[in-house]
Amino acid sequence: MKTILPVRLFFIVLTCAFLQSSASYGDERNLGPKDFLPGDIVFVSLNCMECKIIEIETASAYSHVGVILSVTNTVVVAEALGKVHSIPLAQFLNRQRPQSSHGHYRSQHFAEMYERIKYHPQRIASMEKELAQVFVSKYLDALFDGLYLWDNFDPATGREKFYCSEFVSKFLNEFLTDKILPYPLLYAHKEFEDFWLKKFHGIIPRGVLGNSPQSLIDSNLFIKIE
Repeated sequence: MKTILPVRLFFIVLTCAFLQSSASYGDERNLGPKDFLPGDIVFVSLNCMECKIIEIETASAYSHVGVILSVTNTVVVAEALGKVHSIPLAQFLNRQRPQSSHGHYRSQHFAEMYERIKYHPQRIASMEKELAQVFVSKYLDALFDGLYLWDNFDPATGREKFYCSEFVSKFLNEFLTDKILPYPLLYAHKEFEDFWLKKFHGIIPRGVLGNSPQSLIDSNLFIKIE
C-alpha cells in the first residue's frame, strides 16, 4: 500500500532537500550587488482592474510584491497570491502588465550584510537556509487576505491570512533590526467609492492599519537596485 505524505510534511521534506543542496553552493557563483539576492523584494504591476485601482490609490507603478527566497540554480520568489507559496522569478515577472517593468529593491539591513560578507557564495547559501526555514515553518500555504486587513486570521484554522505587501513585511521583519510598520489606509479616491463599498460589504475600513507595495518603496528601509 502506498503511503501518501501530508501536504505540509511533503513541503518540509522538499525544503530539507533544498537546504541540503544549498549547502553545496559552489564558489563558482560570482554574485554582486546588482544581482537578485535572498531577501530582495520584487515589484510588479499586475494586469487586473483591482490592481490598477490599488496603484492609483497608492500613487504607485506597482500593485504586487514578492520576496526572493533562493538564487541557487533558479531564482525563487515567495508571494501571497491565492495563498502564500513560491514560484520561479520568471513566472512571477511573466504576470506583469504588458509594457510595464519590475522594480528590484533591497533592505538596508540586507545590503549592509551582503557588503560585510562580500557576497561570499556560502554565506549567501546560509541566508537562503534561514529564509527557507522561516518561510516553510510559519508562512507556507497561509491563505490570501482579499480584505487587506492587518492581523486577520482564518477562523477555520486559526492561521493568519496575508495580502502581498503584508506577507513581505512580516516575513522580512523576522530578520530586520528596523521593522517595517503599518500605516492607516485611506481609500481616498472618491471615484472608487462604489468599488470599495461593494468589496467591503458596505463599510470601507478607512484608517485601519495596513500597507501597500508603494509604502515599502517610500520607507527609508529599502534601496533601489534596478
